[in-house]
Amino acid sequence: MSIYGALFSGVSGLTANASALGIISDNIANVNTVGYKQTEANFATLVTSPASDRSYSPGGVQIVPVQNIDQQGLLQASDSATDLAITGRGFFVTNSTTDPTTGESRFTRAGAFRTDENGFLKNAAGDFLLGWPIDNLGNLPKNLSDLSALQPIDISSLTGTADPTTAMSLQANLRDGTPVHPNAGTYAPGQIADGTIANPDFATSIQIFDSKGGNRTLTFGFI
Repeated sequence: MSIYGALFSGVSGLTANASALGIISDNIANVNTVGYKQTEANFATLVTSPASDRSYSPGGVQIVPVQNIDQQGLLQASDSATDLAITGRGFFVTNSTTDPTTGESRFTRAGAFRTDENGFLKNAAGDFLLGWPIDNLGNLPKNLSDLSALQPIDISSLTGTADPTTAMSLQANLRDGTPVHPNAGTYAPGQIADGTIANPDFATSIQIFDSKGGNRTLTFGFI
């Protein structure tokens, strides 16, 4: 064994420990980084085989980092409606351009997306979030392994789901001195709407919404 071999064993140990400290530093520095997964520092022993029975070759140690990029992270609540998260296996597919056939596709677990001036969802690196287009029946493409079929997510054309009015309440005060209309007993429901009763004694309106999100005015009249 040469003097170089004796020094190599100690130097390899120092190098491996320095790399392990660097991994720990990265984990601490990225504790608040969205989608960051910790790296584990493992050590592997270097075993050498001697050239002959009368010689000895010293071994050493090396660092073996393990990056847990596909493991489930901690899901936290967010105030942004465009923040996404994946539970279980899988990655978000992003691209550097809005055309998946020309740009570079990337995979990430970080779901912090924001809309740009054109309504596309982008991450902090400036990549566009891609998704599968569906047909009018809600069916996905048959070949889900073809990344060129993905399209950038554009939320500028999305509309909210209509929530129709199902109940209402009305509170009103009427004048006790107003005389009763002479034809009050002859009117039927709906005649105010069709114009049969032109001028009720009192009227008030309430805004309601139909199943398509349309705004309608409902008028209550008193005679």
